Amino acid sequence: MTLGQAARLGHLLLYIGTFILAIVLGQSFQDSIVGTSSFTVAYYIEIPNSLNIDSLTADCNPLYITECVANQLVYRAAAILCFFFCGMAVVASYSDSLNRGMWGLKFLLIFGVFISFWYGSNNFFNGFAEVARVLSFFWLLVQGLLVLDLAHDMHDILMQKAEKEEVDSGGSSSLWKMMYLLITVGFLTMGIVGLTALFADPGYTGCKTGMWVVIIGLLVSFSQVILSALNSVNRGVLTPCVMFAYATFAVWYALLSCPELECNPSSVLADSGPKKAALGIVCGMSMIILLFCVANGARILQIFSISGEGVLETSYGGYGTNPVRENGSLDGILTGEGKTKRAAEIGHTMDRDPEDDAADAPGPNSTGGWKERMFFHVLMALASCYAGMVLTSWGRTNGSPESVGDYSAAGAESMWLKLVSLWIFFLMYYKALHLAQQHEANK
Repeated sequence: MTLGQAARLGHLLLYIGTFILAIVLGQSFQDSIVGTSSFTVAYYIEIPNSLNIDSLTADCNPLYITECVANQLVYRAAAILCFFFCGMAVVASYSDSLNRGMWGLKFLLIFGVFISFWYGSNNFFNGFAEVARVLSFFWLLVQGLLVLDLAHDMHDILMQKAEKEEVDSGGSSSLWKMMYLLITVGFLTMGIVGLTALFADPGYTGCKTGMWVVIIGLLVSFSQVILSALNSVNRGVLTPCVMFAYATFAVWYALLSCPELECNPSSVLADSGPKKAALGIVCGMSMIILLFCVANGARILQIFSISGEGVLETSYGGYGTNPVRENGSLDGILTGEGKTKRAAEIGHTMDRDPEDDAADAPGPNSTGGWKERMFFHVLMALASCYAGMVLTSWGRTNGSPESVGDYSAAGAESMWLKLVSLWIFFLMYYKALHLAQQHEANK
């Protein structure tokens, strides 16, 4: 592990630890903090030896006091982490020693400010929740681009392995091709099962919005599978099957924020089986993505160039998703001599960690390292906002479920933010297919 990776991992542990603290306090020690019994509905019973922090219960729906206080603690954790990482994005770009050290001070600062935020007004953190909802849209875009990038890389690396296997075995072995097909079928099956569940449950497709959204997802996903498999595009079927599975989940997750009961059976419940399942999947996916960011650092920036070389492939050895190779031979591909022109243009070598180079000395005039540090901390600030939304069912500021009271507008906003990010994700993949078609035509 490099020093840069260790620093990123340390900040990730700060992030995880703060949210775990907020969740544990909200679930197990709530009464000791707010000084009221969470079993009361219309009135409060004071509890001895409690902190009696009334600010956490302000503007809460009396029917959902427990959910409201738990959510307000999560907002406070998300807020301090967002402010901390925004500050680190500026400071760490000038001081690499601060980025890599002073961990005791960082822990004390975050946890101390988090506790002091308990006494802050809920109105401020309700406003922060609205800002976090919008900023989470940009995290969803980054997440979609990473999924697209990884899917492309999986296709290219597996096909590279299969080609090498054929050369070495004289065409008699097909282990890597079988693995390619198994992974493809696995993702395709997940997409089909999820889609079947959506159509089979009238709770999601029983309204015009739900039916329309699910059908659009179905048509776009299958069109991308067909286009990718065409000889004129020649991008295989693994990538679009990964897209299909991801899109099916994204549609379902978006509908879980819908305030209409006909589109979302869970809209009248503060907690439900589907919401818990979605929370588990999203948390697992987010952890994988964040660990991937920790491991790869500045290479993550390559997701913003569809025609560039993928993040995994950069580490693997330079087999581009849209290969414009100086050496088109199989040997050139396998040895990494055929690196993409685009990868060269953006200035990334295939086997270095930019923040550990001498060129990445602290300061704004250095190259690579300060930009990587700034990008990582901005990404963590967005991830903090996104976690605040995920852990509170996308910003239930007063504890109420989606269809109760004033929260219906926020639920609809959350649903459309998720859907728009998905549709932009679809357009990006269409663009990737178009570039692949141009490459095939120019061969």
